[in-house]
Amino acid sequence: MRTTYSLETITNAPGTPAPQLGDMIAVPKDIGLHVGIFVGNRGGLTCGVIHNDRNTGAVILSSMEDFRKGKQIRIHKPVQGGWFERERIVQAAFSLIGRKYDLLRFNCEHAANLSQTGVAESPQLQGFAIVAILGLLLAFACAE
Repeated sequence: MRTTYSLETITNAPGTPAPQLGDMIAVPKDIGLHVGIFVGNRGGLTCGVIHNDRNTGAVILSSMEDFRKGKQIRIHKPVQGGWFERERIVQAAFSLIGRKYDLLRFNCEHAANLSQTGVAESPQLQGFAIVAILGLLLAFACAE
C-alpha cells in the first residue's frame, strides 16, 4: 500500500498532486528552480525533503515548510518505479546528507538527480551554460 501525503494546506494549490516518496519536487527561485527529494515521514518530520541548500552549504533534511519558503511546490520529476525503487532513492538521498554544496559541481539538482538516477547532473546549469555561450558567440558576431 502506497502512502500519500496531502499537501493542500502546504502548497495552497488545490488539486496539486501529493508527492510520493522519492519524487523530485521543486519550488521556483529567482532564476530556475530549487529541487529536492521528498522523503515523507522520516527523520522526525511529517513531510521531509532532502536538498542541497546553498545557504547552509550542504545537503540537509528539512521540513516541507522550510524547503518551500512560502512558495508553491510542484512535482518536478516523479518516480516511475515501485516501492523498492522509491525506497532506494530515499536511502540514496539520506546518504548525501552533509555533502558540501558547490554551484558548478554539486548543487541541489546534482544531488536530487544523483539520488534518483545515480548520475549527478544539472540540466538547469547546462542550459544556462549554453545560453551564455550563445550570447558570447552572438556578441562576437555583432562586433565584427
